[in-house]
Amino acid sequence: MSSSFFFLQAEKNDHNSGFIQALERHAESNNQQIYVVDRPLGDRKYIYDYSDRLIILAPGHKIVLMDFGANKDQFKEFVDDFTEDLASISDKFQYKSIIGRSRYWRDRLIAVEKYHERQLNTDIDESQDFPASFFELCSKVTRHTVYIAGDIFQSIFDSTVISEIKPEYLLSKCYRTDPRTLMFAHAIGMGLFESPKLRWLEDKEWEACGYIVNKDRKGQKYILTRKPLRRFEDLESEGINSVDIVKTSREKGEDTEIKIIEIIRDITNNHPTVQPDDIGIIFIDSTKNTYLSADILEQLIPREIGWSVNKAYETKEKTKGQLFVSNRNNVKGLEFPFVICVTEKINNSRSYRNALYMMLTRSFIKTYLLTSLDGNEGLIRNLETELHTINTDGCLKVNAPSDDEKERIKTTIGYNEPSMSYYDFVYKIFDDADVPPKERSKLYSVVKSVVDNDFDYDNVREVVEFNFRKMSKVA
Repeated sequence: MSSSFFFLQAEKNDHNSGFIQALERHAESNNQQIYVVDRPLGDRKYIYDYSDRLIILAPGHKIVLMDFGANKDQFKEFVDDFTEDLASISDKFQYKSIIGRSRYWRDRLIAVEKYHERQLNTDIDESQDFPASFFELCSKVTRHTVYIAGDIFQSIFDSTVISEIKPEYLLSKCYRTDPRTLMFAHAIGMGLFESPKLRWLEDKEWEACGYIVNKDRKGQKYILTRKPLRRFEDLESEGINSVDIVKTSREKGEDTEIKIIEIIRDITNNHPTVQPDDIGIIFIDSTKNTYLSADILEQLIPREIGWSVNKAYETKEKTKGQLFVSNRNNVKGLEFPFVICVTEKINNSRSYRNALYMMLTRSFIKTYLLTSLDGNEGLIRNLETELHTINTDGCLKVNAPSDDEKERIKTTIGYNEPSMSYYDFVYKIFDDADVPPKERSKLYSVVKSVVDNDFDYDNVREVVEFNFRKMSKVA
């Protein structure tokens, strides 16, 4: 079959021919551009020891590295080598200044999959991470049934929580996370204790997410509860908080790294049998300070606690007997008895709030939210008050937004974060704000230093306009 939508620069063999043919049919029937190669750019100078692999490229989707063999170690080496070569190419063609080093984009741009021959049934987990075309492709290599499982609330800013496609089974309980932790994570993620709120659900959506909805006659005051789980009854009966907010302050000379040491000591004192890999330290912010703190902890923790540190954003795995330290991009599918979430300032970016919600729920005993009072004090005091209500009463008590506020929330969510680089996002704002070309490079550096990787349009535009006015006055 000859198709202008399908490009192949890799050798077919008995292992991959069926898959390649299915891809080609899919590209032709859906008018979708698909490239199948065996090395970056199809360039023969890139040589890999592992041959049972393919690289699949399709616009709008991650780069898929597909394993057709049986040697997991060799395939892992190929993935590492490919990533290294791709980073070298990005540097060569000057994309590195836009997308950054591979540790920032590896998990966002590359998906690793294992291929199986056509089988009776196919199970797909984390379905929210895949487009509908992927499910269609799976159906072509499955004889009987494709089972699709996913989290309807994986993103708290989805425009609809209840899909038009009705599931056969809806599981509304979260068995990993203490209900109190989940309530707090939902509340802080959606800004329920703030004015204006960032997100609100209709009653049927709250119920689909496992909440029992009670409200006053006017429908203004909500009391949201979740059914208790036997897994966490002991924690509640012993008066153990499922979430603690821990504060730092530059004014008081309190360092993030020292606070983390104090939290670890608190955990080990209260739980003498805890092991290093029972604790996960997750940095929410995507700034250079994240990696500076991780480097400091790598030196400090062995000296103060006697544990070795696994910087998972480099190793890409959880290691037994080592303390897990990572950014927010390398914790998917992981859980820990104890989680320490670290963030300097709680901002209103939707991607940030969603990440914060997800990271807070990685624990099944206790989560510590470590943040700075500097620039956060009013919000933190409010969060502490509401967290006390959750811990003592086991419920969320919130006021519903007005009809006008609900409309504003819907409008804001309707503006999806752009599927573009941060550079292009900021330069689009430069266009909207009429920033002259000669000023853009300098102004972009200022924006990066103030609100790096914040895709909140209004917030970034405010920074752009303020600093552009300052620059204009100096000139």
